[in-house]
Amino acid sequence: MFLFWIPGVVVVAGGLLALLSKRAMVRRAAGVMAAVSLLAIITTPWTVPSSPSSAFGHFLGSLLGPLVFLGVGLYSITFSGNIPVGQLSPTDRVTGFVMVALGSAWLLAMHWWSITPTYPDTVNTYWVMFWSTFLLVSPAVGAGLMVLVGVFGHQRQRERNLIGVLSMALFLIGLLALLFDGSSLGREAFGQAVWLAFADVVGLLAGLGAALLVFGAVLVVYERQLVPPVTSSGPSKEHLDRVSFVLHQHVDGGEHDEE
Repeated sequence: MFLFWIPGVVVVAGGLLALLSKRAMVRRAAGVMAAVSLLAIITTPWTVPSSPSSAFGHFLGSLLGPLVFLGVGLYSITFSGNIPVGQLSPTDRVTGFVMVALGSAWLLAMHWWSITPTYPDTVNTYWVMFWSTFLLVSPAVGAGLMVLVGVFGHQRQRERNLIGVLSMALFLIGLLALLFDGSSLGREAFGQAVWLAFADVVGLLAGLGAALLVFGAVLVVYERQLVPPVTSSGPSKEHLDRVSFVLHQHVDGGEHDEE
C-alpha cells in the first residue's frame, strides 16, 4: 500500500512545486520526481498486484495513450488558430485534428471493442467511473465554454463552432452507450454508472454551493461584529487659522518662519 500512496503524495507535491516554485532548478527537479512517481503508480499492477489500489494504477496506464493523443492534438489545434503570438503552422493544425481523432477512437474502442480496461478479471471500476462521468459532464462543460468564448472572445466563431461540434459528438456518444451494449460493459450497467455519476456531480455542486453560502454567512457575521471606526471631529477654528497662515506664507512667498 505504501508503494502506492507515497508516490501519489510525491506526484501532488512535485506537481505543485513544479508549477509554483520560482527557482528553475526546483521546478525541474520537482517535475522529474512527479514523473517518476507517476510511473511508479502506473506500474503498481506489477509491483504490488495484491493491493486493491493497484486498480487505479492500471486505470492511469490504460488512459495514458489516448490522453497523450488528445492533449497534444488539442494543443496543436489551439495554437494554430487565431492567436497573436506563437502561432503554429496549418500543418500542425491538421496533425492536431488527426491526433484528436485517434485519441477519441481509442477511447471509443475501450468501450465498444475488446480493449476495455479490465483488472484483474472484471472491468476496472475506475474506468467505469471516469467514462460515465466524462460523457455526462463534457457536453455541459462544452456548452459553458461556448458561452464564455462568445461573451469574452473576439473573432472566435470558428472556435465556438468547433467546441459545439465536440460537445454534440460527446452527447451522442453517451446516448449511444446508453442504448447499445459495450464489449464488456452493458447498457444497464453503464446507465447505473451514469446515474451514480450524476448523483456525484449534483452532490459536488451542492457541497460547493453550501460551502460558499457558509463562507458568505461567516463574512457577514464577522463584519457585523466589527466595531465601527471612530469618527474624528472636524478641525477647530484655531487649526483652520494655522493652516491658512502656513498656506498664505508659502503661496505668497512670505519669508516669516513658522511659529
